[in-house]
Amino acid sequence: MVEVEERTATEARQGERDNRILRVLVISITVAAVLAVVGYFYVFAEDDADLAKPTPAVETTDGPATSAQ
Repeated sequence: MVEVEERTATEARQGERDNRILRVLVISITVAAVLAVVGYFYVFAEDDADLAKPTPAVETTDGPATSAQ
């Protein structure tokens, strides 16, 4: 005959997954934090030399504006 182990309701709900879930949670938080830091530095690692140049005007004016009446 098969022997059945008696458990409380809390033990039955948690089962044997207790440590495994904690490890998955810790690993996933660590991976998310590393990816956030890498992404932050990836975005701000662009070359800023082009930002030092003056920005050309979109429109050019040939003289003072005149009002048409």
